[in-house]
Parts: sequence; C-alpha cells; structure tokens
Amino acid sequence: MFVQLTPEDSAYLLNLIEEMDSDTKYTERQRRYTVPKLQKISKDPRAARLAYQDVDYLLELLEDDELSEVEQQREMTRQALI
Repeated sequence: MFVQLTPEDSAYLLNLIEEMDSDTKYTERQRRYTVPKLQKISKDPRAARLAYQDVDYLLELLEDDELSEVEQQREMTRQALI
C-alpha cells in the first residue's frame, strides 16, 4: 500500500522533525532516510515513497506533537500515514 502525502503534510513533518527531533541521537539514522524523502515529496508528491520504517517513525513523532494550533494538519497527516 502506498502512502500519499501532500506538500503540506511534508512541510509539517519536516518542521516537526526540525523542532522536536533534530538533536535526538536515537533517531539520527532514520532521519537520514526519511528527511530526503519528505523533501522530495514536498516538491512533488509522487517523487518518493515512504518505507514502513519511515511511516512508523513519523507516526511516533506525531504522537509527541501537542501544539493545538497545528491540530488539524496533524490529524490529516496522521490519517494519510495510517
């Protein structure tokens, strides 16, 4: 099954990674795979595909995001990933 993210989803996720996870050593290796894919998707939604590990990592990150001002985008992105 293919996950179809929008450029807005990708921008939100890239921002989330930058703000919440960019200094975490534990997820450093996964970020090296996921961030370039999200950057490609933000320019062209069909330019890259997320692997299971990417989706799992991003869903875990979404669980930690509690900002109410991005609640709608978070939920739309979460639905796309699921």
